[in-house]
Amino acid sequence: MNATLSENDRLEITQKAKKAFERGRKLYAEKKYAEALEPYLYAFDNGHLVPGWEGVRLSYIPAEIAQLAEHHPPAREALQ
Repeated sequence: MNATLSENDRLEITQKAKKAFERGRKLYAEKKYAEALEPYLYAFDNGHLVPGWEGVRLSYIPAEIAQLAEHHPPAREALQ
């Protein structure tokens, strides 16, 4: 699928992934745990398209989802 994405599509997904990650963090800080999971998952699922995000996608996002799982058990299932 990645090979079929246009450069504009990649840029759009990159921006959405970055915004989703920040939204997940914001919702978590606001204790809106159920709402925070979806943006975190979007950021993880699409983070491979964001240049320089290898560490963010494979370390920060899963760690924050694990932290979220302490308050919202479906996040634990999402990690598996």
